[in-house]
Amino acid sequence: MKKTWALVIAAPFFIIPVYLNFSNEMLHAPIEAWASFIYLAVVSQFLAYVAWYNGLAKGGISRVSQIQYLQPFLMILFAALFLNESITIFTMATAVIVVFSVVIGKNTVVANQSASDSSNKLFNSDSM
Repeated sequence: MKKTWALVIAAPFFIIPVYLNFSNEMLHAPIEAWASFIYLAVVSQFLAYVAWYNGLAKGGISRVSQIQYLQPFLMILFAALFLNESITIFTMATAVIVVFSVVIGKNTVVANQSASDSSNKLFNSDSM
């Protein structure tokens, strides 16, 4: 949950832009807009990030983060299935290349190095 503190720390920097763009009309949005806003805030932002960071912690950042590269191509697939969007041959070729790269990245063995070892190498005057 350390990552959510970044939002709290950044909040003061957003006060002026929000104040300058605020209008009373925003408060009179239809109930569907407010329901959508609450859904996006709770499900998409909070719950999804909690699940994502827990997955990163359990599976390792270097392996699990590679899955995020598949997201645009899954959205292209869903757009074609649910919104009748067309998929071009260029889109398919790019998707295959990226998916192939993700598979290779997920199967790559990453050496585990402790933080103290890396800091010792950085500040060790003998290594220069």
